[in-house]
Amino acid sequence: WVVNIDEGNYTFCFSVENHDYIVEPLNVTLAVIKKEIADVQIAMDDNAFLDPTVAEIESNIDGTITVYIDGYYMEHLDVAANRTVQLTYNYISVGNHTLNVVINPADYHIDSKTFSKDFKVLKKPTSVILNVENTKNTENVIIGVNASEYGNVIVRVGDIEESVYVSAGIEQQINFGVFKTGKYVAEAIFIGDENYMA
Repeated sequence: WVVNIDEGNYTFCFSVENHDYIVEPLNVTLAVIKKEIADVQIAMDDNAFLDPTVAEIESNIDGTITVYIDGYYMEHLDVAANRTVQLTYNYISVGNHTLNVVINPADYHIDSKTFSKDFKVLKKPTSVILNVENTKNTENVIIGVNASEYGNVIVRVGDIEESVYVSAGIEQQINFGVFKTGKYVAEAIFIGDENYMA
C-alpha cells in the first residue's frame, strides 16, 4: 500500500527480480487528486405558528439530499452544486426543532454527510379589537369583540368580567347590562394556549 501521497501525477515502476527470466519493468502512471468534502449550507429563520417554515439549502457538490425535521422524514430531492433550493414546510408545532440534511454525493468517491440546523417555531401573536359606544344610563352596554385568531377572550368593564369565544374576523357581542352614570374602561385579554400568545 502507498499512503499519504500529495496531490499530483505519479509514475510507478514495478519489476520482478528473477535470474532465470528477463522481466520487463511495468510502468503505471496515475493521478492523485484531492478528495472533495461535501459541504451543505442551511439558512433559515425562526417563524411564528401557522407561518411557513422556510429553509434555503446549498451544496457544494451534485447529489441528492434527504431532509428530516426532528427525525421525521420530510422529502428527498436532487441538488446541483452551488445552486440554492428553497424548501417550505407548514404546520410545524410551536417549540424547538432541528432540521437535518443528509447529502448523498453523485460522485461515489465523496462520503455522505449529515448537516443540521436548529430553529424555533414561536407562539403566534394575537390582537383584540373592542367596539363600544357611549351609552345612556338606562341602556344596556353592548361591547363588540373581534380577534385576529380563534380563541377565548375575557372582557372586563369595572368589576364585571365576561368570556366569549371568538372566530378570527367575526365580531361577537357581549351584553353587560345597565351601568350607573360614570366613566368606565373596557379591557380585553386573549387567552393564549400552546400555539397563541396571550
